Amino acid sequence: MISLETPLHIITAESLARKLIKRDELDVKFFKASNYFKEIFDHFDCEVINFPMNTRISGMTQKDELGLSVMINPKIPTGMINFTYAHEIAHIVLHIDNGIKPEIDTSKTTSFKSRNKIEVEANQFAAQFLIPDIALKNQVLSGYTLYNIKYYSNVSVDVIKWRLINVLKKEHGLHNDDAIIVFNNYKDCRTHDEVRRSELREAMHALKV
Repeated sequence: MISLETPLHIITAESLARKLIKRDELDVKFFKASNYFKEIFDHFDCEVINFPMNTRISGMTQKDELGLSVMINPKIPTGMINFTYAHEIAHIVLHIDNGIKPEIDTSKTTSFKSRNKIEVEANQFAAQFLIPDIALKNQVLSGYTLYNIKYYSNVSVDVIKWRLINVLKKEHGLHNDDAIIVFNNYKDCRTHDEVRRSELREAMHALKV
């Protein structure tokens, strides 16, 4: 749920997703942020380059005398590609225009364990944009399994896990260990009926979007 206490970068990501959903009259369950990456980069007149690099490096955003550009390393795991695109969009939306120069992104900076403020903002923006609250709630209430969400939202299991655990902690006050238990029980669901009987669905039903 978005509230007065919600950080601005989270609000910005959720708002962007909702505007696209409304504009294109989408069924929120099927929102794929990856379908809009090119449009967003074009809006910012940003050149996107697939540039093979050391696999430790995922991507980078820079602005110089030649303009704005994003490099994405095509050698990183497939599950990280869309998250990296969304992460670099976050740097453009949140940081570049404010004169903040982000670091080269590595497996550490794009990890949810990062403690760098700029990278934390970019990671949280990316996760929220890839699976906005309005989509996440509708997917779980519709009985989507973890792998249904992975398929329809075109995101990695790690991103879904981070989003769900944070919803359980922030919206329902669960301790981290308890939130992980709820998530793992949901992860074991293989059918829509099992999801509908899960504790996670009950928790998501109460989520205000």
